[in-house]
Amino acid sequence: MTTIALENARAAPPADRLPALRRDIQLYRGAAAGDGSPTWTLHDPARNLFFRLGWMEYEILSRWRLASVRALAAAVCRETTLAIGPGNVQALVDFLVTRNLVIPDGTAGIDRLERQLAASRRQPAGRLLQKYLFYRIPLTRPDRFLTASVGWLDFVYTRTFAALLAAGLLAGLFLTMRQWDSFTTTFSYLYSPTGIAWLAAALVLAKSAHELGHAWTAKRYGLRIPTMGIAFLVFWPVLYTDTTEAWKLTERRQRLAISGAGIMAELMVAVLALLLWNLLPDGPARSAVFVIATTSWVITLLINSNPLVRFDGYYLLTDYLDIPNLQSRAFELARWRLREWLFGLGDPVPGTIPANRQHLLIAYAWAVWVYRLLLFTGIGLLVYHVLFKLAGLALLAAVVSWFIVRPLYLELASWKSLRPRLHWNRHGIASVLLLSAGLLLLGLPWNTQIDAPAVARFSRYAHIYPPEQGRIMAVHASSGDRVTAGQPLILLDSPELEQRQSQAERRIEMLRLQLARQSTQASTIEAVRVLQSELARTLSEYEGYTALRARLEITSPIDGTVFEVADALTPGRWVNTDLQLALVADPADLIVDAWLSEDRVNQVQAGDRARFYPENPDIEPFAVVVEEVGRAALPILEEPYQASTLGGEIPVREQPDGTLVPNQAIYRLRLAPEQQSVLTGQLLKGEVRIRGEAQSLLGRAWQAVAAVVIRESGF
Repeated sequence: MTTIALENARAAPPADRLPALRRDIQLYRGAAAGDGSPTWTLHDPARNLFFRLGWMEYEILSRWRLASVRALAAAVCRETTLAIGPGNVQALVDFLVTRNLVIPDGTAGIDRLERQLAASRRQPAGRLLQKYLFYRIPLTRPDRFLTASVGWLDFVYTRTFAALLAAGLLAGLFLTMRQWDSFTTTFSYLYSPTGIAWLAAALVLAKSAHELGHAWTAKRYGLRIPTMGIAFLVFWPVLYTDTTEAWKLTERRQRLAISGAGIMAELMVAVLALLLWNLLPDGPARSAVFVIATTSWVITLLINSNPLVRFDGYYLLTDYLDIPNLQSRAFELARWRLREWLFGLGDPVPGTIPANRQHLLIAYAWAVWVYRLLLFTGIGLLVYHVLFKLAGLALLAAVVSWFIVRPLYLELASWKSLRPRLHWNRHGIASVLLLSAGLLLLGLPWNTQIDAPAVARFSRYAHIYPPEQGRIMAVHASSGDRVTAGQPLILLDSPELEQRQSQAERRIEMLRLQLARQSTQASTIEAVRVLQSELARTLSEYEGYTALRARLEITSPIDGTVFEVADALTPGRWVNTDLQLALVADPADLIVDAWLSEDRVNQVQAGDRARFYPENPDIEPFAVVVEEVGRAALPILEEPYQASTLGGEIPVREQPDGTLVPNQAIYRLRLAPEQQSVLTGQLLKGEVRIRGEAQSLLGRAWQAVAAVVIRESGF
């Protein structure tokens, strides 16, 4: 709905003759405004658009038959307490003409329509982008069905049904908590064609219930639902219902009920799905209702309740505040406030927003601008990564230029008309100072600190594991001890290994005795060979047991320091082969690997000083020096410790073979600590802060953009 406000109209000198209004437009009594004044609603049925009129506009329209601007203005002043002039009447005329609410007047009217059509055709790129971002396809005209079926659902809007729904929710939660482990593993059944089909059907059912909730609630209040269909948001399908006629309602409570009915309907379906999950057997159907009972309604709340986009949350906020065209009016107010902050023009507040709500609307406008900046940038990046790179890059540039750069350009261009009114005052001086400071901040090469994800690790280390399960007899080293290669660390005893060696020894004696007997008898050569082969195998087994028992005295394979000693390593404890007993590493061979993006690598040179900041706050940061700067981008990330798939800071894509491919060009740095290591483990994640060559923020941005363009366009 568009609000018409002409109290402060500054129209050009009017032509006296009034144009004829279209015969199909309709006028309804509206709800009282926030200040208690009456309002009316003007309906354009051809486009299903609504316009809110105030008292003055209504009084003008109700005397339109006078057909004269001056006569109409004089009649309003004479017959009401309003004091208006011909300029107010002409401003309303201009509004009606530009909205095509009047009958075209001869060739002049036809020429105006042709100019409007030509103007719309001059922006094919804008129309194409809007179609690409948001496009509606009506699928059905459900009004007759809704009229026939709405009476069946009267019970849904009763307190008894609300109580039953609450009881169903409590019962579902109680039953679910009794089998919580099964509930949290239900999703696994969806990883099959049948499961995906069930999931798609369940989501269509939930979203259809959402839209029918809007439609049936609007029908209860006697409204017409012209269309229902599917809309595409960047090729992502969503259902929609045209409930524009809600602006005919005079009670704000009814409009709030229509706006919130979709969310309530989907919550009802979620309660039913929770109960069904407890009744259905394991399988795809149970997994599908699990999705409805959990993620579906949560996503609906997060998206549809967001007032920064034109979904249910936006209309709920609009109806709650009773401010039609909330976004456009908030934008107008925020632009006025921005100009007053910058230039101190002294212009009157635009529109008729109450003073106690102006700050709220200004904050809302800035929130929407920031959200749109992030949203459209994200959409552009999504397109860039989904499509082949050159087309993705072009569409990214188009989205950013049309929805981010273009509004900024239009606002800056509108400031040219303010030039004659600009004069030096405290606002202007502050604006110039802020602009100069911003340009200096962006243009001067002051930023020398470079942050990069890093990993500190030992290059020479050895994990100490038991060769066999056994019992600890003695511990010769503790955490922090310096050891040499071959020095005993832990002595184990394995009764099982000793028993198997004893059995092998007895079998050897038996086989030797049998061979000795064979030599005194007329035995076959084949029997002797079998015994000899069995004796050789048993001797080998015995020697293996001997070697294993020798390894029970665990020694250090390298010179180094003992780290990560397992807890409670005391004589008498039994250990198995999966337990790491200790780590031996050489602190002198500590290295630090860091990874830099393409736009920062040129600021770093070998010999630059840096500092490593561990993730573990109990470990003090330590100084490091850059030893080597990689000059070729890494095709894959071999060390996964800082990969985004494992919670790190380097965004990567995991390939089917398990390799990690960085999303952007990254370069490896090799750094060395200035002093001996303070690490207490093999590996430590963190970041390095390097004092590199100074560079401006604008220079960094230009390098990043140029690198992406050159890399993706194949130059």
